[in-house]
Amino acid sequence: MDEMDMILMQSSTDRESDQRSPAYGPLPESSSHSPGSKLCSPDPRGNPLKFHLLTNEEQGGYNVSLSHIRITHLKSVLEDNCLHGLDCENVCNAILNKATKKNKAISKKGFDAAVASVMGSQRGRPETQQVLSNLLSGIFDAFDRLGSGTPSAVEIACGFTVLCHGKKSDKLEFAFEVLDTKKKGKLSRSDILTYLRSFLTVLMSIAFSPALKKDIRDDKISTMKGFGCNQTTAAVKHAVNAGAEWAVTAAFDGKREGDMSAMSFNEFADWYTTVGYSSIPWLELLDLQKWVFTNDAT
Repeated sequence: MDEMDMILMQSSTDRESDQRSPAYGPLPESSSHSPGSKLCSPDPRGNPLKFHLLTNEEQGGYNVSLSHIRITHLKSVLEDNCLHGLDCENVCNAILNKATKKNKAISKKGFDAAVASVMGSQRGRPETQQVLSNLLSGIFDAFDRLGSGTPSAVEIACGFTVLCHGKKSDKLEFAFEVLDTKKKGKLSRSDILTYLRSFLTVLMSIAFSPALKKDIRDDKISTMKGFGCNQTTAAVKHAVNAGAEWAVTAAFDGKREGDMSAMSFNEFADWYTTVGYSSIPWLELLDLQKWVFTNDAT
């Protein structure tokens, strides 16, 4: 564990104990559409998990809600198939090993083979296997933005860490290293966009996957002003891109000094732990223990 892991973990611990934080603590109903709205975790009463997704659009962004029913179903599927216990590095390497050498793209067949190789005999009941297969197919399609059938294996590998075992800080650092192919210790603006978009793509795929059980009252997306939004694949992809682009701009605007065209992991961690956590609370969802495998999500 390096110094930046300690910074990320310490910041998370501090925020969890500070109920006055704009990103945590009970959210008054009247502020449910505020840019300062927090990451609301599901509880035993069945309340949904909510987070905001800021963008540069006129309406300011989106409020995303995942029902207790959906999260409980996700938990059951991941537990039954032991996916949440897989090591990030093993899964990522399996995906990258199936990529083409020239442009690091991966086919659906290669993706399926990679997942099968790391899961081995750890398979659940037939019904949950089918749900997982449909969920992962949807995630693969979400990364295939150009419709080529061969999206970036690197981006999928980074995003797939969301479903694996590990803490947020570990996943953030590991994905950063995967994208840092030249081993310079820094990522360009476009790489940081890929970095954040990869996580958000998986999270939003989970939020609106038809493979998971749905509660029409709570599984929804709306603008900051409270107007309901379309949940089509194209609309969700648009929200993902807009949210990731906003986050990249905010992160680079928050740099205090140095090269403004690239960012190190330390610089990203510094921005996130000081101000970024309240702007992109969805990054906390990289740790499944905070929303899927809590005592609340049963």
